[in-house]
Amino acid sequence: MVKILVLLLLAPMAAFSQHVTEDRGAAADPLKLGTTFVNVYYVTDSADALVQNSAVDADVPGDDTQVVVRTGAHLYGRQDCTVLTGPNHGDSNVYFFAKNGDLYLLNTNHPGKWEYLPFGLKQGKVMKTDPVLDTGTALGHHYEMMDHRELSVIGHEKVTLDGKNYDCIKLLLVEVKVFEGKEYRNGTTYWYSPDIRYFIRAKFGWGGKYFLNQKIAVYKPKQG
Repeated sequence: MVKILVLLLLAPMAAFSQHVTEDRGAAADPLKLGTTFVNVYYVTDSADALVQNSAVDADVPGDDTQVVVRTGAHLYGRQDCTVLTGPNHGDSNVYFFAKNGDLYLLNTNHPGKWEYLPFGLKQGKVMKTDPVLDTGTALGHHYEMMDHRELSVIGHEKVTLDGKNYDCIKLLLVEVKVFEGKEYRNGTTYWYSPDIRYFIRAKFGWGGKYFLNQKIAVYKPKQG
């Protein structure tokens, strides 16, 4: 059963996203067509040092380019969506920027699941989703686990990109799973810049130890 648990804990977060129906209207001044972000991913090695992911796994590209290809789109039940995609992807990411600062994110590989990130939440307040039963089959074994999320804005932090400081909202998303009577908590931290409407940094990892890190290597805004 240990292998099953590891497989489930490492599954992409989008697979466990909850349906979100609340809509508070789209924010003004969305990302411009042609705006480009290049993300670089790092993993934590045995000495707790950050190593670029491509150096660990040769099959994984060292960077991930995302380009704004559509704006003002009516997609998946929402108006004024922004679509980003890249040359290494067969999928796209759909963003909806709410007026209150919240972000709704959907990956086209999971068209029924909007990811809700409440960056407009008051600092210190914890938002908890309702528990849901997650069932399925992994490695030929049936599993059942309860799953809920706890989200909170834990502060603001200045992050430097291309020599410029950006004020980022620091959001902590904790995914809580109960498997065979034991609770497992996954902490994901986002550094989100309202100015550029993107994640300048992110950290992912189970049990408090981060094993995957993301940051922007290149930001090319499109003017006009």
